[in-house]
Amino acid sequence: MGEKFDLTFFIDKKKARQKQTKSQLLNILGLEEGRNLIANHQCSLLADKEVFFYEYDYEEVDYILYMVCFDELIFKEAYLKVTINQFLDLIEPCFSQLSEIFFATGIYELTYEYIKEVNHIEDFNTEVFSKYPILFFRKGQEYDFKPFCSRNDVSCVVNTDRGRIQDIFAII
Repeated sequence: MGEKFDLTFFIDKKKARQKQTKSQLLNILGLEEGRNLIANHQCSLLADKEVFFYEYDYEEVDYILYMVCFDELIFKEAYLKVTINQFLDLIEPCFSQLSEIFFATGIYELTYEYIKEVNHIEDFNTEVFSKYPILFFRKGQEYDFKPFCSRNDVSCVVNTDRGRIQDIFAII
């Protein structure tokens, strides 16, 4: 078993209707809380993969994390655009239906490590975001990052500055 790739949705607690937001997100994603193994999921990124869904709601911070953990997800540079489009298939409906999603990140197992000092959602900034290889923002909220691609109102930023951030192509 390889490392888990974390797709994490950051939700502003002030805007969230916690149980309702979580339920809506699970419904949009076609997942259940905990372990999921869906043979024929409509999203190819989730089909025939073991996926876990977790909620992290720490008392000392003003945001909630909803994390989708992919087991055995491997990125190949030659297929990056295809993989990102598969992520957008999954993420774009979430952003369009849930205004309380602030942003989403994608990284292998280091989500908490990079945010443990950030207690307020408005304290997320370019310095924090630059540690993540993949980011999803609402269009116009890209923090001066150049989008790799966009779909409707969602922009995807891919940071590939190897040596400075996690090299998603080296994780096996």
